[in-house]
Amino acid sequence: MGKAFSFVSSDVVEKVGILRKFRSSSESGQYTTIEKMILYEKKNNLINYKDPPSDKVLQKLFQIAGKFLLQYFLLGYFVISNELRL
Repeated sequence: MGKAFSFVSSDVVEKVGILRKFRSSSESGQYTTIEKMILYEKKNNLINYKDPPSDKVLQKLFQIAGKFLLQYFLLGYFVISNELRL
């Protein structure tokens, strides 16, 4: 879980930094609530729906999720196997 948590944590820190920049800009009044932010960005065509997340980001997410699931299922397998032997 350490790698997954650090990935999520660094992503959140990055997003908070972006929001802080918006809050200190001349348009800061548009970023006081999530609802205002979304309405403002939709109205001004600032939301880009065409560019999906990069392949590297998705690949890293799947890699982290895969390792976590593998560890979880292997742990469960070994626990069940050991219980059956007793």
